Order: sequence, then C-alpha cells, then structure tokens
Amino acid sequence: MPVFANDVNIATAIGASSGVTAIVMAATTISPNYEIRLFMVLNVKLKWLTAAYIFVDLISIQYDNPGGHIAHLGGFLLAGCILFY
Repeated sequence: MPVFANDVNIATAIGASSGVTAIVMAATTISPNYEIRLFMVLNVKLKWLTAAYIFVDLISIQYDNPGGHIAHLGGFLLAGCILFY
C-alpha cells in the first residue's frame, strides 16, 4: 500500500492480537446476544461490544500502528468468513 511506503523498512508484526480478535468474532457469531457485565454495573451484549471494537480499529488505522489495526480487521474477517461458510 503506498500510504505505508515510508514505514516498510521498520515495520514488524509481533503478537497474537489478530488471533484474539478472530476468537472474539467467532464467539460473537455463535452467540451474539450473550451478555457481558462491564465494570460490575453495565450489561452489554457481545455483538455491540464487538461492533465497538471493529469501529475503534477502523478509525485507528490512520493514527497509531496501522498494520496492527489492519491485522485485527483481518482476524475479524477471517473468523466471520470461516463461521459463515
């Protein structure tokens, strides 16, 4: 991608965060209405938590660690494709 041309020499991919996002997407696909309690006060359905996670990754691409955020979105996409297949 031309936008990353300046960062090609220093870019690395370390970690398992895209795998974790794939697991989150798989859990959301299997049970989207499962409720998770946040901060011992608020119940949130897993589908809304995952949607917020995807939204944050989408808007964060242009700021910090674009390769990591694209990898996260790839994890979401891969899990979604595998489970819907």
